Amino acid sequence: MDTQAHSLISNTLQSSEVTSLPAYIQSIPWQDGFTVGRGNGVDALTGYLAPSAVLPFEVKLSTTKRSRESFQLLVNESDLEAEISASVGVAFNIGQIGSSFGGSSTLRSKAKVSATSFSILGFYTASFEPFDLAQRYKMTSEAIDFAEMSPGQFRERYGDYFVAGGQRSSMFTTLLTYSSTDVLSLQSFSARMRGRLHELFTAEGSANWARTASEASIEVEVDVEMQGYETDGTLTPSAPWDASKVVEALSWFKDHEVGVYRTALLQHYSTLNFKLPRTINIHSDTFGKIRRLHNLLSTLAVLAGSCPEHEDRSTLRRRGVILRQDVEARQEQLAVDSKMMQNFLDNGEELLRSLQTLHRRYRFITDVQARVSTQPAIRIVASKNLRHWTYGYLKYLPDSTIKIESTSQRLTASTTFTIFRREGTLTYSTPESDRLIVGWEVISHRVDGHNGSWRRLSRNVLLDTSGSITFRSWGLRRIDWELVTYHVDASLFNFSSSVSSPLNSPNVLDAQFSIPSPPLQRRDYFPTRIEDDSLSHG
Repeated sequence: MDTQAHSLISNTLQSSEVTSLPAYIQSIPWQDGFTVGRGNGVDALTGYLAPSAVLPFEVKLSTTKRSRESFQLLVNESDLEAEISASVGVAFNIGQIGSSFGGSSTLRSKAKVSATSFSILGFYTASFEPFDLAQRYKMTSEAIDFAEMSPGQFRERYGDYFVAGGQRSSMFTTLLTYSSTDVLSLQSFSARMRGRLHELFTAEGSANWARTASEASIEVEVDVEMQGYETDGTLTPSAPWDASKVVEALSWFKDHEVGVYRTALLQHYSTLNFKLPRTINIHSDTFGKIRRLHNLLSTLAVLAGSCPEHEDRSTLRRRGVILRQDVEARQEQLAVDSKMMQNFLDNGEELLRSLQTLHRRYRFITDVQARVSTQPAIRIVASKNLRHWTYGYLKYLPDSTIKIESTSQRLTASTTFTIFRREGTLTYSTPESDRLIVGWEVISHRVDGHNGSWRRLSRNVLLDTSGSITFRSWGLRRIDWELVTYHVDASLFNFSSSVSSPLNSPNVLDAQFSIPSPPLQRRDYFPTRIEDDSLSHG
């Protein structure tokens, strides 16, 4: 322990705030330096390994073996937080902060959660239960002397806990990441997957899902990690991976798993000598903050890795790496330097907000893109029960930084008049050229259902800057229409894989809307309730 850390701890232990430590801590990830039968000492405040205060011992190997499969669908940040919270990484200040969800699998930190991608984690675990433990533990004579003379000096020398044993297990982990620019198709696919994740570890199920993804033009990236196995001369499964190879690799793994120590059980020294207190003069909130910092670093790793291509992406990723390195370098001081701890948390929370904002904006713009195809290509007729049409977004509650403004126009007088009908056109445009339309609505203000019909003349309205909507009366009746466009600052969405410029020029019919005009017929002058969509606008 360095002098600065020791000084900080000594000063902190004079405070009146006390935390009671548990007699046992289970399922701490196995660390370098842990040795079964040696009883390595562990300091709960710093995480440092200390000399053993117990005599060497032999553990009884457990022979009961249990296996289980589990799956986790990571579609959004809530799924991600649930997976991180469920993982065991640190207890008090023991364990490496932010170490890939507690060190159980490095693949977890490679998961992707964004508007255009989601991940599935599949686990097969075989564990020997219960922990491999000794029947009895004895302190060394030197440790007994320290405990009798000065519990404080005992703690300084040997720490708070010793490694009493561990659990042997094997784990097979697969990470499948699905990506598509068609967000509606991707959302539909993930919804279907949620209740059928167990099929991924079956030959038929994995083949079916691979085929379904291919038919929907969804790209699949597969990775596999195996822990706790031995080879017998056969070829070990290796990359490149696909869904079918995952099932084959899992079958091979089950035939070769042996179990290695992956988790440890820590036992407090007070269980061997009642004179040693199980309290430390640190407020329990401090350890809650350490846990929060661990979860925060794990979340940042995934969100930064999933970050869409944007001018700020490299900066945000670099900040995340620097923060992790700083925390790892000073972890032993976290419990005793509240100012430094709070500084790490503040920096992490600020970085998290920046990443969340970037992800929300990307999700927003891709959602708008997905709604482009919902805009009508045909003439729409108003009725008593149908007087309001909405497309895209009129507001966006998930992110208050996305300021959606509106521009409204009303048409009550026709610009073209014949003895057969009235017609008018509303030409819309954003107030500034650097804004994009993300939503629009057409409102019929006649409640009697005799307001006629409307049709968009431009190839597109969403994600454009200008265009036209034409309106046609019901016979010679007066028309009363309103068009409202909703627009945002386009600079918020500088994603290279998304829309960066207007999609089309205004007032130009796309080929799919350019329908030849038939000979004029009576129904064109006095239209029936549902107009013929083949009629031109005239």
